[in-house]
Amino acid sequence: MSGIFSHTLRAHGLADRPPHLTLRGVAYMRTNAALMRSIQWQGRGREAGAPTAAGAGEAAAGQPAAVAQGSGVSADACADALGQPKVALMFLTPGPMPHADVWATWLRASADLLRADCLAGRVCGEANRAAALAAVQAACANSSAGANAASQLFSVYVHPPPAFRGYPAGSVFRGREVPNRVKVKWGEYSVVEASRALLREALKDPLNKRFVLLSETCNPLLPAATVYTQLMAESKSRINACAMSDRSRNVERWAPEMEAAGLQRAHWRKSSMWSMLVRKHAQAVVDDTEVAASFRAHCKAGKDDSSGKVMNCIPDEHYLASLLAAKGLEEETDCIGAMTYIHWWGNWKKMQPETYVRDEVCGDLIEQMRMSEYGCDNPGAIASTPGTFARLEDLATGRCRWAPAPFEMLSGQCHVFSRKWGADTADAVLGLFELEETLQMLDGRSGACAAEVPKQAPTAAGALAGARGAAALAA
Repeated sequence: MSGIFSHTLRAHGLADRPPHLTLRGVAYMRTNAALMRSIQWQGRGREAGAPTAAGAGEAAAGQPAAVAQGSGVSADACADALGQPKVALMFLTPGPMPHADVWATWLRASADLLRADCLAGRVCGEANRAAALAAVQAACANSSAGANAASQLFSVYVHPPPAFRGYPAGSVFRGREVPNRVKVKWGEYSVVEASRALLREALKDPLNKRFVLLSETCNPLLPAATVYTQLMAESKSRINACAMSDRSRNVERWAPEMEAAGLQRAHWRKSSMWSMLVRKHAQAVVDDTEVAASFRAHCKAGKDDSSGKVMNCIPDEHYLASLLAAKGLEEETDCIGAMTYIHWWGNWKKMQPETYVRDEVCGDLIEQMRMSEYGCDNPGAIASTPGTFARLEDLATGRCRWAPAPFEMLSGQCHVFSRKWGADTADAVLGLFELEETLQMLDGRSGACAAEVPKQAPTAAGALAGARGAAALAA
């Protein structure tokens, strides 16, 4: 570990916290039932039929994921040419994005990666492989030169306030603002409405298959290619909509007035809104009217003006999970909801999320957030990621067979993002990602062809011949 980032948790006073609140303890207050489910999830390994490579949950190996019927065409030419599913990163923010450079650098590290199974499916089965390959080359070359060079794996959306003037030229968030925005007040239903606006816009791209809700204080914990591969390999939403104890779901927040034909007290759930939804669930959220109307009218915090009743209902902590339960989709969630690491501190009556400051930024902190000591094999996941991709430059060579290798999935208890990072940590986090090689956050050794070295540089004629043969899978 480099000297500038070799600080330990003890050096920052973190080791002196109560055991149940330290970073080496549980990432946030889970119920015993949730903990048991996470342990069982990990012990089972991959369930029958679970994917072993990126996106295998969306389509059979070697076949691109089907585009949703009637959903239009993706704005990303490269992903559209490959039929390559994407992860939608959706940011809910009060305006500025202090970690914009972190996200831009993180995304660029995967800018030229193409899914090996999608590439093989688009090219290898074509009668005129050379023409098919040329079409993919042209589409992806143009796409990679665009403003968001990582758009073939990720889509970016942001919801700032309606009056926000926009992001500066060159920002990864410039032009990514959703058009229909609402004024957000934290703790009120407007947070839910803003999240629905993000989902509504992201669903317009038929290639978006995973939908991740993030805030301006979030940062990634794993390389972009690994995050993509992990989320695409998961078949369930990363949110806890499963049955739990009354205490765990804060059933005292339920108001009898909320009951409707499609929403009963038994459906009441609690889970972080910073979650990942599969497309089916994202569509259910956008299509919902009844549950949303009930939450808008009756889930409030503070004193109700009409009745004088003091209420403590936080809509964003309950809406998504309760809706999925009301729709009978709870078993299609992972029952954990641990996508984003956050550290809570305080007592049961008043818990607060910790906001990290510049002096706390170090490699040890990232490793704690990765939950490596609790069975999360992050090195294994990172090391197995390259086998699921090819690089854009490999399209013009004869050294790649585009055969995806198995991916070592992480369990649902392993976090892939983290919050809350203060604005003053932005430069330190970026420096950590760039300089701390042991974290492998910007690892460029991805690509199914990375280990193959051509015997000699191809001539122009040889490059064409190589391109024709590159699409053939191993017998």
